[in-house]
Amino acid sequence: MASKCRNMFYKNKKLEATEDLPPFCDLANSAFAVQSLTGVGAIFCTLTGNSYLLTNNVIKGTSRDLRLVFDRIFWFIFWANELWQVVHLSKTTTDESKRFTDILYKLIAKDNTNEISNNDVVSLHLVMARSVKFTAYDFFPLDYTLLHSIVASTVTYLIILVQVPEK
Repeated sequence: MASKCRNMFYKNKKLEATEDLPPFCDLANSAFAVQSLTGVGAIFCTLTGNSYLLTNNVIKGTSRDLRLVFDRIFWFIFWANELWQVVHLSKTTTDESKRFTDILYKLIAKDNTNEISNNDVVSLHLVMARSVKFTAYDFFPLDYTLLHSIVASTVTYLIILVQVPEK
């Protein structure tokens, strides 16, 4: 079993690919730092604004036009999906990197010949243990906690905006 995994491991050259992953992610993180921060901020403002306008249209009955209501629902779902895609892809990449390191540790534990543990590239990978992490200009991580924070903030602002009387 261990030799089959070892052969598959070297055959696919997954180690070389994962060695390039953290520097590539760091490069992508720094290249798109401002864009990710402004993008998430814009999506948050859009979701909050659409939520407020939707509650005004539905709860307060300010608009009888159903097309406007469906338009607000469509754009809310569209921008929520955009945010979900960014967060999900960054979290999936981070988890895949961690999963690879876990598999590598398990292969070393099962290796009776010490062939894998004596490999310099494998040893270097385990010693460096560089993790992959995506952030929005180092203000907050792009993971599922961001979704929770945006939902909580949107609901808070929505409650405040609904309570403010219109002039």
